[in-house]
Order: sequence, then C-alpha cells, then structure tokens
Amino acid sequence: MTQTQHSPVTTFHTGRAAPVQLHNVTKRFGRNTVVHGATLEIEPGTLVTLLGPSGCGKTTILRMIAGLETISAGQLLIDGEDVTNLSAAQRDVTMVFQSYALFPHLSVVENVAYGLRVSRHPAPLQAAEEALTLVGLTGFGARSPAQLSGGQQQRVALARALVMKPKVLLFDEPLSNLDAKLRRKMRTEIRAIQQNLGITAVYVTHDQAEALAISDLVVVMSAGNIEQIGTPEDLYRRPANAFVADFIGEANLLQGTYDGHALHFQHTSIPYTQPGAPTGPVKVLVRPESITFGASGLLGRVTSSAYLGAVTEYTIDTPAGEVLIAPPSETTSLPVGRDVHLHFHNNGLYILPA
Repeated sequence: MTQTQHSPVTTFHTGRAAPVQLHNVTKRFGRNTVVHGATLEIEPGTLVTLLGPSGCGKTTILRMIAGLETISAGQLLIDGEDVTNLSAAQRDVTMVFQSYALFPHLSVVENVAYGLRVSRHPAPLQAAEEALTLVGLTGFGARSPAQLSGGQQQRVALARALVMKPKVLLFDEPLSNLDAKLRRKMRTEIRAIQQNLGITAVYVTHDQAEALAISDLVVVMSAGNIEQIGTPEDLYRRPANAFVADFIGEANLLQGTYDGHALHFQHTSIPYTQPGAPTGPVKVLVRPESITFGASGLLGRVTSSAYLGAVTEYTIDTPAGEVLIAPPSETTSLPVGRDVHLHFHNNGLYILPA
C-alpha cells in the first residue's frame, strides 16, 4: 500500500462547531424499542463516541442525529435548533459511512466535489482538492476509487464529508473494513484532523480500544440504554457497573467484602479505602496490569497460559473468582497446575457501585 502523509491544516476551515443535545430520545420499530430515553449533551468541538456491542442502539442514535431515522419520542437539538422533525437535507451534518459509499464511475476529486456541485458551490473542484490535501491525498484527484487502497478510500470518504463544512461530522464504524495496523493509523489521523479543525464529531464503534484512543467522551450503551458517559480514563478506572467494567478493557471481577478500611478475600486482606463505596459483600474490579505474582497474597492455581509476544496471559483460579494476569513474557514461565500468590496494587482496584 502506498503510504500517504497529510499536510498541516492551513487554508481549510470548517463552519462553527455546534453543540448537540438529545433530550429523552426514544426510537421504536413497531413494538420493539431500540433506544430508551437517551439524554446526551455534546459540547461543540468535541469528539464523542457511542460504544457498545452489536444491537445496543448506538448506530440508531447516530442515524437519528443524521436525520436518517425518525425520532419516536423526545427532542434533538443541533446548534440550539430543534431538528427533531427536520429531514436529513435540512440538517447541517455529514456522515462517513462504513462502506465508504464512493461512486466508482467518478474520479476521486469528483467524488469529493459531488455534494458541492449539488449545492451549487462556486468552485467545487478547488474546494475538493483542498479537502484531499487535508487528508493526505494531494495528487490523487484524477484516480478512480478502484485504484486506491482501503485506507486511501476511507480518506476520500472523510474528505467528501469535510468539504461540506458541516456543523457536525458523523462516523458510522468507519474503520471496521481495515486491518488492525491500518485502523490504528487511521484513527490517529481522524483524531488529529478533528482536533485541528475543532469540529464537533460523533463516532460509532464497537471497538473499545478505538473509542478510548480518540474520544473526549465515551457513551457506553447496552440494550438501548446509556450505561455510562465519561472520559476514557473514568470508564476504565471508575466504571459505573459490571457491564461497563467488563466491556472496557480486560476486567477481573472478584467477590470480596469491604469494611471501609480494607478489602477482604479468602485468607487475604488488603488495606484499601474508597470514599462512597458500599460496605459488606462487594464486587471488585481488578485490571490485569495491576496484578503481579508474589510471595504472599491471594492464593490461586494456574489453569491456562497463552504466550502473546510482549506478555504471557495466565488464567488463575482463586476462591474470589477467575483472574486474568498478563506479566511480561521475559518473566519465568509458569506451568498449568502451579499454585501462585497474587499481589494486587491499590491503584488498580475499584469497588463497583452497589
């Protein structure tokens, strides 16, 4: 694949960044409710990601913002204007689709300029070339989409959305068709462009790493409900419930008791305080990177191991529950069946809300 680098943002400017507000928005398909009273405030110039498993309602919310789905109940505002009942054409938003949706019979620059021609822009091709420069495709305008790699086609789709200078830019799982290495590269580029332009963006993905890497705020959804809204660090360190803890990163959810001063597992106590945490039987989140093998601590037995290059993942059976730990691979390899002690670092513990 030909590697391309985009140029620094210079002459390209978007319109004013706009806030987006959803107030108790509900979507029904017949008797089936797929979004339950979603309320969300998106500040201008931020990138907010809707994250969750397939069928959780995240894409439906994105399509309601775009005007591609009607709203069954509630209110949607873009830049302070009630757009709940406006058509997609009446909203100043553009979307980057998963499938790219490029016209195969048009050149790259004509694809980017298509929306401008429809809106009777005075210089559509010039504006399209500026957008292509923004996404690192200077000199690619005369090519056809078939002559481009997947990553380059995604850049064309992004340029076509940006050239319309929308108030809000929407992304519907834009990187899901790319390989893992290219996905990492493209998500970095998308985030850099969004920040440089200061545009409001709403991004949908089921990839937790992608969401954590690019977002100002992440909205975690499950079964049509918003489970938690927070920064990537908030969601990872202080999840609202077991679903969020398990969905964001690798999570060990252990059963213990808490007395306000220490966490107690079978035969093991750890000095620990967490203001506001419930006392008595509790569920404790412990991230794999916060656990090490030690001479003392929670006793368990190795039930599986997997060499992953930089780290080796071990599954440990303990009285408090199954534990995943991932120490560096250069440490001593442990056989299945070996008894071990687990040491928990306090900064990696979190008692889940009752």
